[in-house]
Amino acid sequence: MTAVKIRQEDIIACTPVENKKIYIREETGHFQKIRRYLNVVLVTLFVALPFIQYQGQQAILFDVGRQTLTLFAWVLYPQDLMIFAFLFILAAFVLFLVTRHYGRVWCGFTCPQTVWTLAFKLRCLITVRHWLLTTKREEKVADQGSVFHSTKTWAIVSIVIYAFKSAQQA
Repeated sequence: MTAVKIRQEDIIACTPVENKKIYIREETGHFQKIRRYLNVVLVTLFVALPFIQYQGQQAILFDVGRQTLTLFAWVLYPQDLMIFAFLFILAAFVLFLVTRHYGRVWCGFTCPQTVWTLAFKLRCLITVRHWLLTTKREEKVADQGSVFHSTKTWAIVSIVIYAFKSAQQA
């Protein structure tokens, strides 16, 4: 496989960072607080959804073996494809309507990719780095100076994980 060379005039935009490393920072403010609370609610809903009971049965169940989809009192079979398709078309129109009128509500707050990215990758990175390096300037200095800070970061994370694993086994 050969590398493709891109001509300078074909580049539309590039990051204005000299060393090509982007340092993330924690966002603050009223809407970020709303976003975090909404993120907790959506992740909790996603995790709790399979455990919701309705009349002694799992409320939402996609049973591949029996070829059924159970939504509370409704049981949909393969011949009910029109109802299922109608529900998805209705959900798509609601998504289009919300995106048309409140674009950033979906893309920035409730899109599953945004929710999971914020919940895990960015949250963990920012939190762990914030414990060890409190500012972007300190992070840049650490990247230029030595590998001590990143080693310290992963050592602390490893110790915490080991402590949790040991506590679970005991």
